[in-house]
Amino acid sequence: MGVTSSSIAEELKGKISANKSLSIRIERSKELNSQLLLDKKEIASLLESLFRNSIKDDYYFFDCPLAVYKNSFKVRFEKFVELNLDAERADFIQSEIRKLYDPEENRVIITECYHIYSEGLASFKISLDKKLSYLKEELNKEGFYMSNGPIENISPYEDIPLDDEIRFDVVEDVRDGKLQITANQIVILLDKVGFFNDKKIRLKSQAKQSEVISKITGLNVKNIATYISRLEQKPSSIGANYQKDLDYIDSMLDDI
Repeated sequence: MGVTSSSIAEELKGKISANKSLSIRIERSKELNSQLLLDKKEIASLLESLFRNSIKDDYYFFDCPLAVYKNSFKVRFEKFVELNLDAERADFIQSEIRKLYDPEENRVIITECYHIYSEGLASFKISLDKKLSYLKEELNKEGFYMSNGPIENISPYEDIPLDDEIRFDVVEDVRDGKLQITANQIVILLDKVGFFNDKKIRLKSQAKQSEVISKITGLNVKNIATYISRLEQKPSSIGANYQKDLDYIDSMLDDI
């Protein structure tokens, strides 16, 4: 039958567990220290084997190749919705981004964390970057626009990371090379220039206001509704990034 990804994963679990026990006794002798280093190399080698083998078995784990990650995306999204009944595709993508930015907590084989054994594996780093790029494209399709800058600059926020929280600041419009402000900044700008004070707009619900702005901008209605609701909150209670957006719009209006 041959070696399977599941059997490699089971072997990894056992060796990691044994290596942890050995680590506790590391101070007893140099011989143990030498054995510890050998075990770590063996575990790293097994991780590489699992990475290569997972393509054949279509076996998902945190550091699986991009092809396996894509193949498992739909099934994992369905499981995510089972646990989060009101979740949409964008919510799942955002959750995945947070996980990829916290590999130390999410690199687990069955029940054992393998992060310390994988830090020097170039294949894992390349694959992680590829997954983040893929998720960036998928998130854009859902109306959450991320900047064209290096994706590693995104901050892993605890709450749902809408576009301003992921820190888009400005989005480059590739059609004419100009800079386009984000959805949150658009809502702040409209508030500053009195859009929401217009009688026809003021009497509408936030949902209807969001629909109007969405039709104007082509941006995600759900995002816009969230940003409109934040206009009623104190900037200090929302976070530093919101204050940055306020300062940015004020500066932009001052320069007009």
